[in-house]
Amino acid sequence: MAAEPNSDMSNLRVPKAAAESSVPVARTDEAKAAGEGSKSLTVRLTLRDYWALRDFCAQHERQTGDRLTHQDALVRGLHCPLEREREAA
Repeated sequence: MAAEPNSDMSNLRVPKAAAESSVPVARTDEAKAAGEGSKSLTVRLTLRDYWALRDFCAQHERQTGDRLTHQDALVRGLHCPLEREREAA
């Protein structure tokens, strides 16, 4: 009779410092250039809006050859009305 596989994953730990250094933090070019810190924001989208965002990013990449992440698209979308409001003031 074959031994059952051990499902104990306690030996698969990654030290916290190693895990943090291996995950890149996405930041816009403006934030990188200015040396600003960043804040996280979670946005809950409807399934329809989520797929529209994915399609928008994929279409941008097909047309320009440049990859556009979902986060970058949302940040750009946020900047447009804020800049218009600042110019109007």
